[in-house]
Amino acid sequence: MYITFTYQVLISCPGDVADKFMPAIKEAVSTINRSLIDNEIIFEGAFGFRVKTEVLYWRDNGTGEILTGMSGQDVLNEQLVNNADGVIGIFYSKLGTKTDNYPSGTVEEIEKTLARGKHAAIIPIQDELMPIGLLGDGKEYARLQEYIKTMQQSHRGLIMCCPPERLNETIKQQMNIILHKSLKQISPDEQKFKTQNLLDISKIK
Repeated sequence: MYITFTYQVLISCPGDVADKFMPAIKEAVSTINRSLIDNEIIFEGAFGFRVKTEVLYWRDNGTGEILTGMSGQDVLNEQLVNNADGVIGIFYSKLGTKTDNYPSGTVEEIEKTLARGKHAAIIPIQDELMPIGLLGDGKEYARLQEYIKTMQQSHRGLIMCCPPERLNETIKQQMNIILHKSLKQISPDEQKFKTQNLLDISKIK
């Protein structure tokens, strides 16, 4: 007997990341799911289970319906953020647009995920060939760098800087961490699960 567990991973990023890197991000997740199809983890003495991931992204999964008394970000929090098993926050040239209570929507989604005890990865894309036009007057990029520095000093979230050509690999590494952490939360007795048998998706080509 097999049970399929679906883990929802929220991709959170400002518009500059979505415009330039979203196809590559989705391809990384698709590659992971294709490789997990035949993977089995055995629950001792009972049953086996299979694992798959579902990527959540507001442009694809949020309805955009604004409810009375709720901001657009509050609606997205209810629809996506509050139920995600982990978040991967990706930054490029800016921190993003401020919300009512946070420096940006991406920051809010990272903070709310951390507050629930879930894994939050922060991936600043470091591109030596970043178009100068994206930086504008430099204020947005400075806000981003200050946020990254603050998170590093507070040791909150896992920060993994990467160049554009390693984004796919870095996302796979973070997905691997989220899956392993989520699997351990299935059972009160973590040792009952042979989670070491989970395919290390960070090595998927």
